[in-house]
Amino acid sequence: MNALRGLLSRPLEAVLFDFDGTLVDSVPDLAVSVDATLAHFGAQPVGEAQVRDWVGRGAWQLIRQACDGVITDPDLVEQAYSHFLQHYAEQCAHNPCLYPGVAQGLAEIQAQVPTALVTNKPLSFTQTMLDSLGLTFAVVLGGDSVAIKKPDPSMLLTACSAMQVDPAGCVMIGDSSNDSEAARAAGMPVALFSGGYNHGNAVELAAPDLIYHQFNELLQ
Repeated sequence: MNALRGLLSRPLEAVLFDFDGTLVDSVPDLAVSVDATLAHFGAQPVGEAQVRDWVGRGAWQLIRQACDGVITDPDLVEQAYSHFLQHYAEQCAHNPCLYPGVAQGLAEIQAQVPTALVTNKPLSFTQTMLDSLGLTFAVVLGGDSVAIKKPDPSMLLTACSAMQVDPAGCVMIGDSSNDSEAARAAGMPVALFSGGYNHGNAVELAAPDLIYHQFNELLQ
């Protein structure tokens, strides 16, 4: 894990991971639920490619973007959000796909240091997907586990506190500016996956300490 240890000037204490777009491609299932929700309210589907550019800021923001200019009544937007949550609860574990090398690489990292999952996805969906994928972490926090989601650093700091590690001895692994900004504010370096969901922007714009293209690069 020299790539991770090289980001620090002290021993590596723990690694924190984002989920969607970092470890798993969840967009196909998200898109199914978004489009089903829009159809329920008489709107046209937006499709997987559009949803891929929207994910990362939490379920509420995803539905707000999907409804923008299409469903304008605030009460209907709230109903759309509730409909999405109900649909995705059944859909979220249908087709989650770990990126190449994640299962083996994550196991190698976890054999050496504690790991946490810090995601803006609601915790119930996150845990359902983790169970279906057979993944475990020392700490798992979702977007509803803290008062403010990423890019606020509180989720990262809460995870470090639970693992009893110093944030300055940790590395954040993610895929977007949310992860980069949260890590900076928490005082830890960040590595970003080039093939994730950075809101439709080039990952270089998030100014990470390291950009990787395959998970196994983190283990070199």
